[in-house]
Amino acid sequence: SLRRLDAALVRSGYQVRGRTVREWIAASAQDRIRWFDGREASDRILEAGLAAVPALIEALARADEEASWQASLNLRGQCVAALGTIDPLPTCAIPALLDVLHQPVARVRRMALAVLARMRPRASPLALRALLPCVEEQGDPQTRMLATQVLAAMQAPLPDEVRAAALSRLADVHPAVRRAGLQVLARFGQDEAALTTM
Repeated sequence: SLRRLDAALVRSGYQVRGRTVREWIAASAQDRIRWFDGREASDRILEAGLAAVPALIEALARADEEASWQASLNLRGQCVAALGTIDPLPTCAIPALLDVLHQPVARVRRMALAVLARMRPRASPLALRALLPCVEEQGDPQTRMLATQVLAAMQAPLPDEVRAAALSRLADVHPAVRRAGLQVLARFGQDEAALTTM
């Protein structure tokens, strides 16, 4: 479990180039959000690999405690970027990334959606409660498209709510969102409602 891994890392005094992973994460909060660009803190977090995952998830959970709104935003963005860059992808971080979808900053939500599409979450009630509002996000076609792509990437079986969300995206004014909706419907195979709509 993540807690046992984290406890073992703390007990062992695990460090990356003289600092703990948590210290590198705190340093990354000073960097503006973007996909990792080679800054030292970002490099050291990636160097830690899967050992950084417990600290990254913890940092996401406590990002609101940062000194300023900008530092909180930076920390969230850097944590999401790290979780999407670590290889192999730490799918144990899916619940933390789903939590990010409730944040008010669209850029961080989009980053989380891009990572979630690669992680292929299960179509659990938790995942659907976080994703379906993003699929219907008014005024943000990029978020709608990315959220619909996550639905298309979800592990089977897909519930009826996913089909209904995909069908609603076929009427979207943005072609990329409509294409993403078709990708979801293709997962339903010979579904009569999907075939009629297509």
